[in-house]
Amino acid sequence: LIGKSMGQFHSDFDPIKGNKETPCSIESYFIAKKIYIDKLTDSSGAIDYHIRGKGITKNSIKHLAKTSFNNNLMETYKTLYNGETLTFDLTAGQPSFAFSNDFTVSSRKEFLRNIKVNLEEGIVDQYFNY
Repeated sequence: LIGKSMGQFHSDFDPIKGNKETPCSIESYFIAKKIYIDKLTDSSGAIDYHIRGKGITKNSIKHLAKTSFNNNLMETYKTLYNGETLTFDLTAGQPSFAFSNDFTVSSRKEFLRNIKVNLEEGIVDQYFNY
């Protein structure tokens, strides 16, 4: 069952600090499709994070966590999970360019994207039969 061939399962967690061991998740927030975080560890006790955010860059997520959440990535995602709006600067840590109709290209100093996730509580009986 485990492998990289079609129909097999494999972890998409990168090894922590070059250790060849596949880490496991010890805490996660699954907020929406393609918006989630996993707090990872391995047998050495090292901690790392596997982060995804549809429409936002990893650099912008890390920048917001650093500037607004005391470098706490889990708290950043918890805030999204709780329904609050967060503003990510997509120029953080990388260039961003604006293309004009007159074919000129300019560098953006700031490119902000607001993210808010509206979660609905489902009815368990609709999904599972006990």
